[in-house]
Amino acid sequence: HRANNLPKALDVLEEMKSRGIHPDARTYTTIISTVGRQRVIDSQNSNTYLSEEDKDNNSAYSRHRGGGGGRRGRRGDPDIAFALLYEMEHDYDIKPNGMTYCALIDACGRCYRNDLALKGLRMMLR
Repeated sequence: HRANNLPKALDVLEEMKSRGIHPDARTYTTIISTVGRQRVIDSQNSNTYLSEEDKDNNSAYSRHRGGGGGRRGRRGDPDIAFALLYEMEHDYDIKPNGMTYCALIDACGRCYRNDLALKGLRMMLR
């Protein structure tokens, strides 16, 4: 995450999966923490908030690559963080830890989406 390069991090995640290397909680936590640090330069690099159907039918990577309505200069899209959390829980049966939820909440806050940060906090407390 220190490189602030979310697309590259997602590419590495996909390469890991294609080689049969199962990501762990630390992998997902690191990528989720990158979401809030990534600047959206091109409006085509951000997507709109995802429906439940999208979460069931697509990987976090393909959702990130979709189009949408970001604005120049804004931080990344917190939907990517939630999609990664969903993928880690449902596709890999990895239970998020406190660090994962902190990364999610921080990413939402850095994206100026305090409502989603609060949603992440509620998820952590469930």
